Amino acid sequence: MSGNQTFHRYRLVRRIARGGMAEVYLAVLRGPAGFEKRVALKKILPVYAGMEEFAQLFKDEARLTGTLDHSAIVQVHEFGTYDGEFYIAMEYVDGPDLEELLDRCRRRGILPPIDVVAYIGYELARALEYAHSRVDGGGQPVGIIHRDVSPPNVLIGIAGEVKLTDFGVAKAAVREALTRPGVLRGKYAYMSPEQVRHKPMDHRSDIFSLGIVLYEALTGVNPFEGSTDFQTMESVERAEVEPAGFLRPDTPAELDRILLACLEPDPDLRYQDCAELRRDLAAVVRSLDAADGPERTGDFLRDVFPERVPNEGDDAQSGEDSPALLWEALAHRLPAMLVPIPRQPELKARSLVPRTLPAPPSEPDP
Repeated sequence: MSGNQTFHRYRLVRRIARGGMAEVYLAVLRGPAGFEKRVALKKILPVYAGMEEFAQLFKDEARLTGTLDHSAIVQVHEFGTYDGEFYIAMEYVDGPDLEELLDRCRRRGILPPIDVVAYIGYELARALEYAHSRVDGGGQPVGIIHRDVSPPNVLIGIAGEVKLTDFGVAKAAVREALTRPGVLRGKYAYMSPEQVRHKPMDHRSDIFSLGIVLYEALTGVNPFEGSTDFQTMESVERAEVEPAGFLRPDTPAELDRILLACLEPDPDLRYQDCAELRRDLAAVVRSLDAADGPERTGDFLRDVFPERVPNEGDDAQSGEDSPALLWEALAHRLPAMLVPIPRQPELKARSLVPRTLPAPPSEPDP
């Protein structure tokens, strides 16, 4: 894309993501007197534009996300139609998603620093705590479940901010149009056991998914991903997982406990809400002496993605239009914070592990 294509009041700079039903562009909103603002513009893929079910999902996402006003959730600026196409203009986060970050780390044989993983988890727990606790005008719980907490939906800015996005498959109890019975939405390797079984779900399903995301960020391994969708779903149903410390020995015992408590097969034995999870992750962040999570996270991203650091007056390069990787030429500059992936022991068949360690006393957040 040349960067000169226009859509309504927006100049489309480049496509930065393409998902199952929509694509996202970095766009510039143009206004009077030379006003410009960078946004992420999401549009339904043309093949789905005329299908009512997908249009309804898109509209529901816009309505739902537009009610969420939180620093760790991507904000919606505008929803509308232009030339027969629905679009959502959202906050633009200048940085990779977590899937991109983990993929780059795997290619370089490194793992994210533990304090960065703990900080990312803390921010996501804050976002989910807010969404789960939303009430309507009458004070009744809305019943929001994100249902797709997974690495592509975790955006990390070069400045170190962490944002949860894509409520496209989220479900609020008051909105029945989103999901037909028996239809699985989301990504199998990040689902909860009750989700893959088509059982009733509540906010604790998101807690299980968050546990998977953090386990993978910490160890580089998704604990349930199999060679086929069927094997993955079977593995999720069993929810048998080794402690993260088995794959990454420097994992703090308390962080291991937190992850195992998130990954309980029985929802009644998991964390019961994200407020408790947030408090425990905050304690881990404090124990790692890493209170300045955004700065540490931003430093790590700038080292891992040197080509994403924008030059004065330039649009940041990202997504499919990124230049050839600069990593090889800059590898000698990597700081000690880049953690090599430890040699992993040969994995035997997964076995259930006890998850009933006592919770620590709660302290104020960092």
